[in-house]
Amino acid sequence: YSDVPRSHFAYAAISRLAFLNLMGGFPNGTFRPNQPVTRAEVVAILLQAVDIPPQTDPPQFSDVSSVHWAAGYIQTAVNLGIASGNSDGTFKPQEKLTRAEVVAMVARFLPESKGFQRRPLFTDVDDSHWVYPAIRIAYENNLLEFVAGNRFLPKEPVTRAELAWMITNLPAVVAK
Repeated sequence: YSDVPRSHFAYAAISRLAFLNLMGGFPNGTFRPNQPVTRAEVVAILLQAVDIPPQTDPPQFSDVSSVHWAAGYIQTAVNLGIASGNSDGTFKPQEKLTRAEVVAMVARFLPESKGFQRRPLFTDVDDSHWVYPAIRIAYENNLLEFVAGNRFLPKEPVTRAELAWMITNLPAVVAK
């Protein structure tokens, strides 16, 4: 992609996902590595990466029609407990996901923590944070090597490049 030089931290991950037809670029030849990803995009890419097909059940959310491009993936992710809807009956498929939310989803496809230590890995996420167990699992499985420094920034939107890095390093994708 014209906007992902070989020196980019996720170059290999992006190239691999493009080769596997799991995550592509845009018609103008770009990948937009710094663009945040939506809830619909994450569940679709994640389920495709681990070979879970979309269900044909009708969507249960008021903001996801049966013809929405990710309707089957959304319903599958909810049925499997990978994602959830909101208390108002919506899914908000266009909402941007945070790093914490994506790590919580991705960690469900990783082996349990080998030596769950109750010590912070990052200065901004202590061991009482809701996503700490998922961060620990993702960290031990080398999915967070893209994080620079000692801050995880859990509330920041996850980018396409960061998602590519995490997905590429899932055991199910490594085995492909």
